[in-house]
Amino acid sequence: MQSTFEGPERKREIKDDWTFADADTRRMTHGLHTYPARMIPQVTEKLITKFAKSESDDLCIDPFCGSGTVLVEAKLKGIKSVGVDANPLAVLISKVKTTPIKKEVLEREWSSLRQKIEGDISKEKPVEVPTIKNLEYWFKPQAINGLAIIKHHINKIENKDVQDFFKVCFSVTVRKVSNIRSGEFKLYRLPPDKLKLHDPKPLLAFSEVTNNNIQRMDKFYKAVDKSVKSIVVKGDTRKLLELDPRNLYENCATLLITSPPYGDSHTTVAYGQFSRYSSAWLDFDEEEVWKVDRIALGGKLFDEVEDLESPALTHTLHMIADADEYRARETYAFFKDIDTCFAQIAKVMKKRKSTICFVLGNRTVKRMVVPADQIMIELGHKHGFKYYDTYHREIPNKTMPLQNAPENEIALKGETISKENIVVWKY
Repeated sequence: MQSTFEGPERKREIKDDWTFADADTRRMTHGLHTYPARMIPQVTEKLITKFAKSESDDLCIDPFCGSGTVLVEAKLKGIKSVGVDANPLAVLISKVKTTPIKKEVLEREWSSLRQKIEGDISKEKPVEVPTIKNLEYWFKPQAINGLAIIKHHINKIENKDVQDFFKVCFSVTVRKVSNIRSGEFKLYRLPPDKLKLHDPKPLLAFSEVTNNNIQRMDKFYKAVDKSVKSIVVKGDTRKLLELDPRNLYENCATLLITSPPYGDSHTTVAYGQFSRYSSAWLDFDEEEVWKVDRIALGGKLFDEVEDLESPALTHTLHMIADADEYRARETYAFFKDIDTCFAQIAKVMKKRKSTICFVLGNRTVKRMVVPADQIMIELGHKHGFKYYDTYHREIPNKTMPLQNAPENEIALKGETISKENIVVWKY
């Protein structure tokens, strides 16, 4: 379904390139940690350049900040920013990515840390192993022992910012030395033949990650104004105005750039599964870690279906319901939650002086394309967002699957999301 809305800059922008096929999407701290469906920095940079008013007056907010792409780019542009996410691992990654630390400080701490870890590993010193569900299934004994020693010494680092930096390096290492198939964001164990050959070396993996990340942080440190604030808040955007530090952004955010969740953690983007074992090793609350996908937008069904004043959504729900009533209820739940978020977003933006940008793809449900871009435009109109334009881009390198098997049937796969729409409103 094509959008029937025509923004004032449609003709002029139609040839504008938003794909960035050959761009370095892991530059500086963007490359500290992988994360599912991460918005590439070049899109964010272009949106900031296009719509930011002035460095001193702007406040950029990302209500679904994930691993902090928008926050990093805002900081590089000298713009204050606030990010919100419900996933504690995402909050940690975003905080570290936006906290510049001198290379000399990190190298000094790393030299001491590595010496202690090497000593304990060589002595096979016993340390406390965290209680994690199915730990032995997902990690071999040598991985468990090595990770436990590394974690033990990271937790002794006194400087909180430095400790968090090494926790992010540790999180990457957890994934690398686990029995989880590489290149997957969902939890799939290595097949028996590869599992037999799997020989994890935690210290080696941690060293490689740390050395690489120190260099990335050094480039970021040299490029940013350290006085520019970046704040990350763990919380639910459906309750945005209840979260600290609301006094920083209520009625004063001038720019919002975000890529919301896709609304289908079961078949498309499993944020919770991706984060689960890193989060557990980092001692995040187990109950909170295990329910990340359940508390995501659309994770809870509603008893009643309201008219959300979106003709495109109503039409789409009817079509999906003809094939699967339950999947239609899931789709409605996602957009109902988005509608709730829009009501909150409307209250944090500076009226008549702000721009709202949503980067999103049109996923499929029961092999039917959900026109999320048009639905969002219609929902935004209800909340006073004045539609401005939509820019389109191919996804050459976004970290998410291009195919899935939604019905879990062998040889039956569906396309997920290979294109994105960048919907822009003025408010």
